[in-house]
Amino acid sequence: QRVWIREGSTTMNVDAMAVGGGSGSNPFGSGSAPTEIKADGPLDQILGSKNWKVRDAAYKRLTNDFKMAEDEKSSVYTKYVSFFKKMLLDTNPAAQANATEAIKVFADRAKAAKNHVDDVLPHLVKKCFASNKASTKANTQDIVSIYFELGCGEAATKVLLSGMKQMNFKIILSSLRITIEMMKQFGPKHVKYSKITGALPALFNHKKGEVRELVHELACEIYRYVGDIFHEQVKNFKNMRSATLDSIAKSFGDIQAGSAKPTKCLRSEQGKARGGAGGKAKAKKKAEDDPYSFIEAVDITKELSKNWLTEVMAPKWKDKKAKLEELLKLAGAPKIKYVSMYSDIGKTLKKLLKDSNILVRAFSIKCLEALAKGLRKEFRPSASSALSSLLPWYKEKKMSVLKPLNACMDSFFQHCLSWADFKEPVLDACKDKVPQVRKNTLLFCVRSIKSDQCVISDLKKHMFKPLIAACVGLFGDRDKDVRAAAVECIACFLFAFGERTMYPTMAKIEAADKKRHQKIKDLANAMNEEAKKAGGGAPEAAAATASAPEPESAPAPAAAPVKKTKSRPSSRAGPKRSSSPAASKKRSTRAPRKSMAPAKSTKKSTPTKSSKSSKSKAVSVPTARLIDYDDAKEKLGDLFGGGILAGLESKKWKERVAAMDEVMGIVGGEEAINFAGAIFSLFNKKPGWKDTNFQVCMKVYQAVTKLIEGCPESSTRALCVVPLDDLLNKMADRKIQPSCLGYLTASCEAQGPKYLLPIVKEKLSKVRNPKAIAGTVDWFLKVVKEFGAGSTDVQGVIGYAKAWLGHVHKDVRANAMKLMVEIYKQTGKVLRDKMLEGLKSAVASDLTKKFDKIPDSELGKVEATRSVKGQAVASEVKMDDIVPRVDISSQINDKILSNLGDKKWQNRKQAMEDIEQIVKGANCRIKGKDGGVFSALKHRLADKNKNLVTLALRLIALLVESMGAPSAKYVGAVAEAILMCFADRKQVIRDEAVRTLVKYIQAAGLSKLVPYLPKGLDVTNARKDLLSALIPLLKEEKLKKGEMKELVTPTLKCMLDRTGEVRNLAETVMKSIVDVVGFKHVNSKLSSFKKAEKLTLDPVLQKMRGDDLLADPAPSESKSAETPKKSSSSTRRTRRTPARSRGATPGRSKKAAPIEADLSEMIHKCSNRDKERRAKRDARRMKGGEGLDPSEVEDMKEGIQKYTSAD
Repeated sequence: QRVWIREGSTTMNVDAMAVGGGSGSNPFGSGSAPTEIKADGPLDQILGSKNWKVRDAAYKRLTNDFKMAEDEKSSVYTKYVSFFKKMLLDTNPAAQANATEAIKVFADRAKAAKNHVDDVLPHLVKKCFASNKASTKANTQDIVSIYFELGCGEAATKVLLSGMKQMNFKIILSSLRITIEMMKQFGPKHVKYSKITGALPALFNHKKGEVRELVHELACEIYRYVGDIFHEQVKNFKNMRSATLDSIAKSFGDIQAGSAKPTKCLRSEQGKARGGAGGKAKAKKKAEDDPYSFIEAVDITKELSKNWLTEVMAPKWKDKKAKLEELLKLAGAPKIKYVSMYSDIGKTLKKLLKDSNILVRAFSIKCLEALAKGLRKEFRPSASSALSSLLPWYKEKKMSVLKPLNACMDSFFQHCLSWADFKEPVLDACKDKVPQVRKNTLLFCVRSIKSDQCVISDLKKHMFKPLIAACVGLFGDRDKDVRAAAVECIACFLFAFGERTMYPTMAKIEAADKKRHQKIKDLANAMNEEAKKAGGGAPEAAAATASAPEPESAPAPAAAPVKKTKSRPSSRAGPKRSSSPAASKKRSTRAPRKSMAPAKSTKKSTPTKSSKSSKSKAVSVPTARLIDYDDAKEKLGDLFGGGILAGLESKKWKERVAAMDEVMGIVGGEEAINFAGAIFSLFNKKPGWKDTNFQVCMKVYQAVTKLIEGCPESSTRALCVVPLDDLLNKMADRKIQPSCLGYLTASCEAQGPKYLLPIVKEKLSKVRNPKAIAGTVDWFLKVVKEFGAGSTDVQGVIGYAKAWLGHVHKDVRANAMKLMVEIYKQTGKVLRDKMLEGLKSAVASDLTKKFDKIPDSELGKVEATRSVKGQAVASEVKMDDIVPRVDISSQINDKILSNLGDKKWQNRKQAMEDIEQIVKGANCRIKGKDGGVFSALKHRLADKNKNLVTLALRLIALLVESMGAPSAKYVGAVAEAILMCFADRKQVIRDEAVRTLVKYIQAAGLSKLVPYLPKGLDVTNARKDLLSALIPLLKEEKLKKGEMKELVTPTLKCMLDRTGEVRNLAETVMKSIVDVVGFKHVNSKLSSFKKAEKLTLDPVLQKMRGDDLLADPAPSESKSAETPKKSSSSTRRTRRTPARSRGATPGRSKKAAPIEADLSEMIHKCSNRDKERRAKRDARRMKGGEGLDPSEVEDMKEGIQKYTSAD
């Protein structure tokens, strides 16, 4: 039978036409192309035609037949399957596109399509994956997607992997693109993740960059589903470059693991989804979504050495370690296939836990952890058996054992064991004689209760009463770490079950110790806040009982219903409790954190005080009342004129610039003030806040800046917010940025930074351009510098800066770092811990280094240059406004004070630690009432336990630094005791005493401690450290003359000390004293010293006097000239006095040598030659006065008269 092609009324024979692709002569002559082509005859004959047009028409006809088939089991679907290979391998692109369309309809409609996957997909890869035609590419992807939807995921994945191994570059790219899309649609369960993983290493090292980019994208898509399990596999890929691994790790860090969900499901699952899924179906789906279910199990025993069980028990520890390392390497597989040999391996590892070598024990623990992760529930018998041998090793303090032990216990809880398995071993460990075991066991319980794998009903059934009883019993433990762990464990129970369930226990704890009760509640509240920030919330059991009455104010039974009714609108109340069995079952099962979020509050509910993230509370953006554009034009008609308004609406940028130039001259006048609202309304529409021409945009912002500066503050409070959305985006443009900054600064001067900064931060969260964000952060820095940190909400700005420190753009992070440093420079060390809190370790380390570079002398200095209208320029930061001081006197109860004097040193230490916690809980900002702490700490400075003395000194320093100037009134209580610590034999205590004294002087002032310094200097052992501390303090703080006089005698005694170092330090201090009180007063104090001491001190004091001793006689001569007439009696007295002094001095006796030597030594130290000459002359005088000139005698008289009185 012949096949003909008809064109209109013309019929042509097929044999006379060109065959093959689209090339060749036109059989229809030089006329136009055929308008309609029809293929007559049976399809099984024309589908194999040599003419591509015939085939193309046949493919279209076949597509139509597939679509018209009424039954999915129709014979039309199976009749032409044998032609699919030729259809897909068609050499003509147009015909191939229609062929893929026909096969797509077949795969979508035919019931038998699933059976013919091997007839379609392999040929699809060979030819269609490399096609350049868009329709062919789209159809190819749709066909693959349909076969995945039909449940042929394994075959389809195999075909895609074969495409990734082809030599043709285009096929590899298409295979990767389609695999990525299939992974997004169906997830790793159907796109066989375990098979794809094996092909990734070779693709990561492919020579083509496009292939590496696509495989990187595929890896990120897999990580979205699988998470850390896949990341661990990537780390173990062979022949991977370190740069590639770093790039992958960085990309994974920006992705939330486990966040992806498939967009499509199998057709077999679609019916079930439409019919509705019950609780069992949901649980099954949850189990299927576990990344562990995507992985193919591996039998690692096949790769273990045959005699592993016997070889691992070798006598030498190195042989044991080698075999354990072999097992550990194989056990790192994400999923392990269970065989009976693992039971024997578990028993062997349990025996090795008792090995004497610490490395063998550590590797045994690591192997148990790896097997628990890989085998999960199948490893439960071995894990349960090893538990009793693992917990006692919590006594080990070395991290090489403790770290893997914690990981192993956590792995047991997450994958293998339930609370029933842990009950007896944990309770026995809580009674262990080693405190380290008790502490670490309780910390394990804390981690387990907080984890997402904890089932509340299981915890309550097996551990609620016994573990709570054990924790309460450990409140009196000798070890403070055990007590703290017990408190944290009880807080976890309160967090998990709520106050209603925990009421009896909390009431008993409150009756015994109110402080511990409050600490437990604070820890539970902190856990609740942490859970909310993490995206979850309190457990349902806790949320349901959140409105339960507190133990300290239990309501009467009759008033209970009224209380409940009042508490319902509060957002603290959890979801309504249902009495149905389903609801009770739901409360008894602990779901993952994300499913624990409390029910959304109704409109009547009010936000809690602790909800700092509430937008309505954090930022209140006023809404400006802008008028209509036409009304604004009408209102501004007289002010601007028609020409300006027309120019602003012009499409030509030059006319708009000219109009804005005229507007600039108008808005600077007084008339424009009354039209501020209309001008903002006009600019909001024309020319707009984001005009395409930068000159127009600049002038718009400059105009409104002038307007803001000239208008009253109240009239622009809401208007200044209007341009912010567009203005912040324009901050990325360098040309417009100065105008934008000018507007923001003018708004700050008008309304104040406390008003504007939160609004700008709120608007900035919608900006995506990193340059704009960096510019705005830099403006925040300028505001803090120019206005001063005190004019802003400092703690709020710190929160903004922390968020910016985590930004992906380096300029944003750098500007945020500068902002934090500037705040620290102005506020000092009070907010340092708050600034570092919650930051990544690397960021916190960099920030700490920058903080440490700032000298203490520069902290607290404010160099503000701007101020808000009507206010003075800030000269300092008022820290009381930022971090208010707290009165802690009410928290210092009698129990703490009595414990400070207790016989047991443990109780005394605990009392001091409690006081330290109270002070730190008040942010180290306390008021002047100490509650009797200073008086009680005075006795602790003489404690027999030297460790407590050090702790007491640190606590006093903390109290003084936290209290500030008011601490001066407690100087009398502790000053003498602190100074006595300078004489202690231990260097640690002396150093701590120096630090405490310096802190006290910095807070209260040196003048307050002056009365107590003489007693400290009388102690010989205390002199060195005390004098060393005084030298810089005397330079920093200038004391009054009367205060300095009290230090003269003690310092002179120090100058007579046996130790040369002490004498040198005392001389340095004395110089400072002489500068204030004068040499005459110091010299007068020598009368109370012995003669030998005077002889020692006098030369040293003469040095401090300078050149007075050897000064020229000119002043005395002039003085005598002024008073020539003196009574003879006074002259005689004056002359007798030197004579007596000469007679008293051993000038002619043999004992004159010491004085002469001291005097000569003192004079010879002078570098002046004249002084040396005079010294020789004076020495000659001392020998008897032989051969003296009359002038020399007069000079000698004048020198002696300076040191003798007229009497």
